[in-house]
Amino acid sequence: MRPSEWGGWGYRVMPGRSAVVMGAGPGLIITTTGQKQFAVTVADPETAASLLLTLRDRMDDGGTQRAGSAQTA
Repeated sequence: MRPSEWGGWGYRVMPGRSAVVMGAGPGLIITTTGQKQFAVTVADPETAASLLLTLRDRMDDGGTQRAGSAQTA
């Protein structure tokens, strides 16, 4: 993630998305069931995304309703 993509460092809120950007580097973007995005810079986004997707799948009701998504940036 580049801080410039989100309007600089810090906590940012924009229509439909928000972010906590503490510096340039890898990040995680989470899309909610309401199609809003939350991004955060993290050192290991792959592990964070894997954990969130595992938790989502545990809460899933058998595949008929998806509870958002996570991707690395």
